[in-house]
Amino acid sequence: MRPFINGLITERGNTMRGTGPVGVNGTTVYAYYTQNDDSIRLRISVDEADRLGLIDGMRLKITFPGMKAMDFLATSTDRNPPYVWLQLAPLVPLALRPAG
Repeated sequence: MRPFINGLITERGNTMRGTGPVGVNGTTVYAYYTQNDDSIRLRISVDEADRLGLIDGMRLKITFPGMKAMDFLATSTDRNPPYVWLQLAPLVPLALRPAG
């Protein structure tokens, strides 16, 4: 098992999964999100992605429900209208993140 980005322990590769309001660079969007190993996938509408100007390689500050904001790199943005899937990698190595 690998530690999740915020310090939680994964079970069967997935710890966090849900839908709801997610902060993307200070803007709240409705999203589906899931965590796999050391990355996160975030699904938002094409309209929201266009409004936010999301592209591959973009640095993002993401706030999931009930969590503190974390810095990520958008490693890929897959457009499958009406949605965009963002693959997110943490910018701070897991070993350097403070516990709790």
